[in-house]
Amino acid sequence: MSTEGPEAPPRIRPGWVWAIFIFYVLSSAWGLLAWVLIYLNMYPVPEQQLAMFRNQSMASLLFGLALTTLSLTAATMLWLLRRRAFDLFLASFVLSLGSLAWQLVSGGPLAALMTQGALVLVIAVFSIIIGYGTTLAICVYAWRLRQRGVLQ
Repeated sequence: MSTEGPEAPPRIRPGWVWAIFIFYVLSSAWGLLAWVLIYLNMYPVPEQQLAMFRNQSMASLLFGLALTTLSLTAATMLWLLRRRAFDLFLASFVLSLGSLAWQLVSGGPLAALMTQGALVLVIAVFSIIIGYGTTLAICVYAWRLRQRGVLQ
């Protein structure tokens, strides 16, 4: 028996928490693996796309890695049911929006991709909408969990 009072009941992670955590772990690992394979020329990529990939600045690559790390940390905090998960997801969302705007304005890889034709433009815009919509939904979900006291 504990001298500090009754033990808190175990907290059960909701199914969506598991799904979000697994999604972020798998997508982060897959993204890093794809990046390494492309960088080492072990995965064939069309020359034009390879040139866009290799012309990124070191700062851009490090920012992308930091953003991935932030998102993975947010997912881990969510899995651990910590209140900071919402703050980290929100920071990741805002920083990635800033990165998107910067890439479009500065002529980064995304801006170059958008000039590849109508089909590529439609696919890119659709992907951006789905990706940011999903991230926003995760932010709202984490906020609701925090408001309900599930995240402590």
